[in-house]
Formats: sequence, C-alpha cells, structure tokens
Amino acid sequence: SGQGETDAFAASEFPAGRRYDRIVALSRSGTTTEVLGLLAQARGTTRRTVVIGDPDTPMAALADDTVVLDFADEKSVVQTRFATSALTLLRAHLGLHTDAVVEDAQVALAEPLPAGLVECGQ
Repeated sequence: SGQGETDAFAASEFPAGRRYDRIVALSRSGTTTEVLGLLAQARGTTRRTVVIGDPDTPMAALADDTVVLDFADEKSVVQTRFATSALTLLRAHLGLHTDAVVEDAQVALAEPLPAGLVECGQ
C-alpha cells in the first residue's frame, strides 16, 4: 500500500519484541481476551486503533482511536456482517474499494444459484 511495513496475525501471535507505529485491532464484541491483553500491554508505547461493533466495551477504553461499526454488530452464530464491513473499510482506506465492487456484488447477487445448491444440508 506504500504506507510502510505491515503485518497481520492473531493477537496471541503478536511478536512482543517488535516495534510498530500502530496496532489496529479488529473485534466485533470488543471483549476478545487476547486482544484486550495486547492492547493493555501496548499502552504508552504504541498507538492503538480498534475497529469494533460495540462502543461500550473494554476494548474501546484501551484504544487511542476507535472506529465503531455498530450497524454491523450481530448476534447470530454465523457472523459475517462485521467481518465483511471491516474488510470493506480497510480496503477503502487503502484505495482498493471502488464503485465497481458494489456493482460486481449487485451482479453476483442477481445471478441464480447453481442447481442443487439450495437442497444442500449440513
């Protein structure tokens, strides 16, 4: 992206000895234990930005900057709205999300499902 060195990993795999300009943490609930621990550990040494679904959480209190996607906070077992919204946000921030993406999604959603797919079970 031309913005400098960037890494991505689970909070539990964060390389504690490595220095970063900023930590960007994603958590729909804002209560993910490993992320809370990482943000607390980085207090005072690394700027912390969180992308969360609920602003009234412990994670928001540990952040220097907060991006709230409360419209995408969901209670279902299979949670995709928050992850999709966060991905779209990050891609747009890097200039990788264009109007063509929305048009492509509309075309894909208008297509009929392949035969037999709706009969599939688990």
